[in-house]
Amino acid sequence: MSSNANSESLNWNSLATGVGRVQYNKFYNRRGIYRQKRVLPARTVNWQLTQESGIMEHLQDWLVQGGYEEGALTDTCQALENAFNMTEPVYREIILQLLSSYHFEKADTRMDSPDTVQFRLGNHNRNCSLREFGHRIGLYTEEESETPAFRTFHRWASCTMSDSFSPGDFWSMISSARYHENTIRESYMHLPAHRMLHRLIATTLWPRADEERVLPHELYLMWAVTRMLETCNIPYMIADYFKELTDAPLTHIALGGGHFVTRLARSYGLLSEHTTRELGITPPIPLSPTVTTSRDIIYVEDGMTSVDHLPFLTLRSEPSTSKKKSRVTVSLP
Repeated sequence: MSSNANSESLNWNSLATGVGRVQYNKFYNRRGIYRQKRVLPARTVNWQLTQESGIMEHLQDWLVQGGYEEGALTDTCQALENAFNMTEPVYREIILQLLSSYHFEKADTRMDSPDTVQFRLGNHNRNCSLREFGHRIGLYTEEESETPAFRTFHRWASCTMSDSFSPGDFWSMISSARYHENTIRESYMHLPAHRMLHRLIATTLWPRADEERVLPHELYLMWAVTRMLETCNIPYMIADYFKELTDAPLTHIALGGGHFVTRLARSYGLLSEHTTRELGITPPIPLSPTVTTSRDIIYVEDGMTSVDHLPFLTLRSEPSTSKKKSRVTVSLP
């Protein structure tokens, strides 16, 4: 196939012919706004370092306990683990096209409604049910999504914060700082494992420029996972994240979720070697500094990951009084 045919079949900059004037204007107005925004890279985790620091044991307890129960795929746990392990580049033109054309029927929480998620990728309009959207972005396989246990689970999984959840009460359990919705920070949490879990959620499910700020829905997901009190519909929450980006494009200084968009494009067979060569690519990067503590316990510098071994890193709730610390450096894989 010629280069011209390839570019014609994968046009990332236009809508289908014959669309209405309102839809046409909305697409190009959004696109003009998004072109001025920074696109956030996907994040990767050095799991070896996480294991050596003692954090991994807690994360595994939280993610594995709810993983599978009598064959049921527990979205709150298994889907999160799959999302945290995702390693994808981000293609600017693809995420701009999706966000410029994105529509989500937020009121429809059924997993099999065919037009719940709508967007344009390549030269075609796409419609997805939440179930299809979830397996296309890599939260589970198509085969897993067709099991009766999967359908039963998602019939009861929460799409929004439960009435039984109190952000202030949960915050007082994991931090000694006073709860103020607009000012609470990841570094205020006692346990490094809680800080790591938050950073994974904030950079994977709802990426944004200020990764350390803790938002209420992130606290809710942490509460659901660590206390095992709720099951959550992760495909719905990610679809709603994209809706938030499109509902108020001027309020967001950076665009996230590009790793999920890459998975979507790949699931439709759009990312050939020829196509990816012509697109601007942002490779994934390691999680940023202060993942585990405000005292620089884990950070990345010159291609190396360093750990400051303070007593605080042993997952005790009280801060350390020791002034001495030792450092071990581990190469990134």
